[in-house]
Order: sequence, then structure tokens, then C-alpha cells
Amino acid sequence: MPSTETPWGWPKVSDFKRTPDCAIDALLPHLAGRQVMDFGCGDGHFMSRIAEVASVRGIELDDALAAQAIAWLGSGVTRGSLFDAELRPGEVVYCYLTPLGMRALAEKLASAEVWALDYSIPERDTACVLHVADAYLRAGKPRERVRTLYHYEAR
Repeated sequence: MPSTETPWGWPKVSDFKRTPDCAIDALLPHLAGRQVMDFGCGDGHFMSRIAEVASVRGIELDDALAAQAIAWLGSGVTRGSLFDAELRPGEVVYCYLTPLGMRALAEKLASAEVWALDYSIPERDTACVLHVADAYLRAGKPRERVRTLYHYEAR
């Protein structure tokens, strides 16, 4: 059974998975001109794409992933816990976390505008839900699945 806690004692909210480009493409018009905080920015892929249209910063707990993101982006990445992240007024939060992560961070994100990939925030009403086709290869065979983006308005 996978660990639900990090070596630092914080709840583990996600295993690293890159946000697929189809989801980023769907978000670009919604985030254009905005300030965006990438919760669990991993290697910085999402941030690098969103930086084309928005001001973006990220936070990542894993040292190696944070170092990759900093090397790729040069700045805007903080190494730390999502639970300690300071949200700025008017900032949009993006997250691609596990259901456990969404539950654990529900209180932290309660008043924020949020876009979340594949997993919703428990007991919070969505303003909009987008379904995006994700075509990919698995074992050399083309596959497709539907990804879901949940949008929550700031309260």
C-alpha cells in the first residue's frame, strides 16, 4: 500500500504526473492575463505552458522536482508544502492532486478560485466542468480517455 505521509510528516497529496497538454490547451483561454499558482508544480511543465499567457508561480514539496522546475523556469518556484503556501488576492490556483490531496486541501482552498484536473474538491459546488479528450500511446497502441477540469469560483 502506498504511503499517505511524506518523510516530513505532511500528508502526501499526489504522486508526480505531468498535466497533459490537452488539459493545458483547454485552460489557456481561461487563465489568460491572470495570476496563477500551481499547487504541486512538479517539474514545471504546466507553469512553462501557462507562462505564455499568464503570470505564474508554483510550489513543490519534492526537492528533485522543484530543482528541475527552477532549472527549466529560472524563477517562480518555491520548495515547500502546499499547506504552508500563501495565496495572493485574486490568484487562481491550479492543482492536479489525488482525491486524498483534494480532501486534505479543501479547507486551504475554500475561498480561492480553483481549476482542478480529474479530482474535485469535496463538498464544494463547481462553477463549470470541462471534459477534454486526451489521446496518448500505451504500449505502442493509441488510446483515448476523457479528462475532467473542475472550476470553482472564489468565495
